Amino acid sequence: MNQLITCLVIFVLQAAMAILKVQEIKYNDGEDLKKSMINSFLISIVALLSITIGVSSLLKGDWLVPIFFVGGSMLGKWLAITKF
Repeated sequence: MNQLITCLVIFVLQAAMAILKVQEIKYNDGEDLKKSMINSFLISIVALLSITIGVSSLLKGDWLVPIFFVGGSMLGKWLAITKF
């Protein structure tokens, strides 16, 4: 995968995971089991993809990926808290 595409994919996946994690807390607090289970499944898929792509890139010596990893996570957390 191209380095720019990899970084953008990681950024989006981390933002999505942060949003999903905040939503999971809301669904667990509201005791909505169906939404909580679907959300948990999505978190697992996004985490698996993100970690697989990230570790693969790091093993190839691409040290730019962690910056996008952290940036996407921070943006996702901010979006989840302020917009959702």
